[in-house]
Amino acid sequence: MLTRIVRPSPALDTFLRPLIGSLSLPQRQHLVEMTDALLVTEDRKTLAALQRQFLDTSDPANWADFLRISPWTADLMRDTLRRQQLGWLLAEAQRRDLPHVLFLNLDDALGKKDKQTHCLEPVDWFHDHTASTPQKPRYHKAFCYLECTARVGNLTATLELRLYLRAKTVRRLNRHRAAGQRLSFRSKKTLACAMLKALKPLLPTDWTIYYPGKKDRYVGWVSRPVRTAQESRPT
Repeated sequence: MLTRIVRPSPALDTFLRPLIGSLSLPQRQHLVEMTDALLVTEDRKTLAALQRQFLDTSDPANWADFLRISPWTADLMRDTLRRQQLGWLLAEAQRRDLPHVLFLNLDDALGKKDKQTHCLEPVDWFHDHTASTPQKPRYHKAFCYLECTARVGNLTATLELRLYLRAKTVRRLNRHRAAGQRLSFRSKKTLACAMLKALKPLLPTDWTIYYPGKKDRYVGWVSRPVRTAQESRPT
């Protein structure tokens, strides 16, 4: 396999710079290189495979330590990503003169792993509702996450990701944690509410905004009359 990356993409560095300003210089370098390699690697995306995309880079153990023990704050990174992505989406919608109607979408997804995976804490057996049938349920060793995206016209941006742990997984992990470091179970509904609550102060007040309601229908934001997307369409 030929080496594909001599130096990280300047365009990628420009895109990531507002998101990773709180990281140290070595952390920023690891993240930019890792992201660049993820975009071009066609094989299985192990750390070793990602490293092989570069002519010259750091040891794979440095990348592993960056992901595992490097000090950075998840809440700060989430807030920075949320603000940057939403700001880009609204500015681009204004530039294209799109209608001021924003849809927020929430969905869960699985990151499938090998059946033998056991060292990654969030990985467990999950029911795959998209691949299952009433007669034949399907399960995968995977991690589960909840995703919040925003859409204006044909523009879409990912605003936030939250890792979901099954109650059984939380109990298993807490057996090996000190009392002050134990995890609390958070349902998908709780995670979704937390994501929407953090996002609400950033939303424009002069736009029509919809978010998922019951039975996968959209309802208006709480400060507006509640309407479904079907009811709000012009006749």
